[in-house]
Parts: sequence; structure tokens; C-alpha cells
Amino acid sequence: MKIAFLCTSYAWGGLEMNVIKLALGLKNAGIDISLYSEKGVIIAANAEKAGLDVIYISEHFKYFDFMSAKKLAVILKSSDVNSLFVFHGRDLDLASNVKLFNRNIKLIYQQHMHVGRKKKDFFHNLRFSRFDYWICPLNNLADDVVTLTNFNPAKIRIIPLGVDIKRLDTHGKSKSECREILNLEKEKFTFGIIGRIDRQKGQLNVLKAFNNLKNQFPDAKLYITGEKTIGEKDNYLNEIMEYISENNLSHKVTVSISANNIATILGAIDCFILASNSETYGMVTIESMLAGVPVIASSLGGTSEILGHGQYGTLYLSGDISGLTDAMTEMLTEYKYKIEIAAKAKDYALQKFTAEIEIDLILKLLDYKTIT
Repeated sequence: MKIAFLCTSYAWGGLEMNVIKLALGLKNAGIDISLYSEKGVIIAANAEKAGLDVIYISEHFKYFDFMSAKKLAVILKSSDVNSLFVFHGRDLDLASNVKLFNRNIKLIYQQHMHVGRKKKDFFHNLRFSRFDYWICPLNNLADDVVTLTNFNPAKIRIIPLGVDIKRLDTHGKSKSECREILNLEKEKFTFGIIGRIDRQKGQLNVLKAFNNLKNQFPDAKLYITGEKTIGEKDNYLNEIMEYISENNLSHKVTVSISANNIATILGAIDCFILASNSETYGMVTIESMLAGVPVIASSLGGTSEILGHGQYGTLYLSGDISGLTDAMTEMLTEYKYKIEIAAKAKDYALQKFTAEIEIDLILKLLDYKTIT
């Protein structure tokens, strides 16, 4: 069996990282796999560094680029590729048109983002009709596909995006040792928010909720970590730093603008907070669950489903600072109970959200029975 991954996304984020993770997992399972991308695209360079076979194709238009589709179809056929996986919206039309020139190839779309709006027009119907499977990581995303498109529901498969649990290994480091690495105080309760510094991620809302707690819980700490958004033009980071200064939080809040090791971060904090406006599929939420760290999260997007609609973490309404303040207060006052919930969340995540489970389900979808 030979599989091709098509991804020409210009970005470097969760989608692109998951594409490489899945490709490596399938390669380790014995699949002959290649990534098809364009020169200068970050995912291609990182795939090569990871040891994947990368095939470079010419740049293509997002829509109606039949010439590029024909060229790609010829390359795939000459390489004996059986299945073509697509992940990003800019590649959907190209992959769909490949089927015009190679009707035997199996087309599979692994969804990473919301469908967004209704897509039941003639062109979307035609495009989607050529796909053999549409993989949704969550049930609520599958419901959106049924509601907002005319894609055949019988061809939808629910396969969660998995986490490589090896990257969560602290290699025996204690919480104190992890905190020492991050220059955090060893004995203080520490909330953590992890993710790129971006207005959509809600760091400022967490700060405001944390500020509401400072008199009642003077020893509590907050750790904000993540890289700045590429091309960020507003002054969101400056707003964060100004808020910390204006509210005398400098001795309570640590801001780290770097890509620290996720295992070390989760090993250091007492509670993870996801404060995004809406998160389609929060990988850090799942990583926190697998690390046994209690979670507070905004309820919009796919997060509610990931957390069992509140069974495996504390949910609050996105943007509701008062609700977030209450959730953080409850975390501080009922932490023993929250740790028990986190243990159940870990068991649940181990049964549903690991990379091994994702690979197994993909292989079953492809009817690949012999793993070398």
C-alpha cells in the first residue's frame, strides 16, 4: 500500500504538526508514505527533517486548477499511490480534480477546522462527491458536515486526532524540578495557559479572572507561555504586559515567550486553562488530560465534547470572565476533588485520544491488515 499526503499550507501550527505526526505513525506501521507539498512551505522542510519522503509539486491555484491536478494525478499514478489524504482547505479542489484523471485513487479528507458556513452549492457538491471518506475528529464536527454540506453521511468516519504520549514524559522529573527549569516558585499553586500569544486564545481574559482572585488567594500564581503569532500586527502582548504592570501582578504572573517543552510545562502547573474564543480541537487540552492535569476550559468549539461535556473538566462560557473566576476559585478550594476528576480524564483520554488509537483506526479504514 502506498499513501500520499497532500498539504501545501503556508502555516505552521497544530494542523501541520498533526499531519507530520500521522505520517510518521503510518510509516512506523509499515506504510509506504510520501508528503506532497511545494518548495518553501514550512511543513515540507519539517517533514524532511523528521525523515519523511517529500515530493515537491508546482504551486497551484486554490480553485479550478485542472492542469496542476492532471500533473499530480500522473505523478501519483506512476508512483502506484493507492490513497491520497488531504487536510487543508486550499488543497481540497486540487485533490478533487485529481480524481478526474485517476478514478482509481481513494480520496480521504481529514478535517481539522470547522466547516463554517453552508456549502451545498453545485461546486461544493461536485467537489465533495469525489471523496471516498471524510474523517471528523469529533461527533460535533461530523454533525456540522451533515448539516452544512450534502456529503454522504455513510462516508463520514469519526477518528480523533491522537497525541503521542511519549512527548509528555518528564523523564522522572518531579514538579519541583519542572518548576525550577521554568523559573517558577516551587510551593505555590500555579495555573497555566499554553498556546500562541493571540487575542483569540484569551490570555488577557485569564489575567482579568486571575486578578479577581488576588486578594482571596494571595499565594496563587499564573504561568502564561507561548510564541507570538507570526505576523501579529496588533499589540496584544503589550496589552498583556501593561495589564500585569497596572494591576501589580508582576510577582504573581510569569510570561514566557518561547517554545518550552510541553512535558515540563504540564509537569510544573497545577491546572491548565483553555480560554480560546472557540477551539475546533484543542490538542493541549488532550495533552493536559493525558498528563493528569486538571482542566478549566471555555465550552465553545470541540472542547466540550473532548471533556465529556464537563465530566472530565470544568467548563465555562467563552469570554465570561466572571464564570472563569468562579471556575478558578472552585479549582483552588476543591483541588483534591479536581485531581480525582483529572485521574478519570486521563483514563478516558488513554482510551480515546492517543496517536496509537488514531493510527489503528486509519489502518482499519484503509483495510490494511498486515503491519510490519
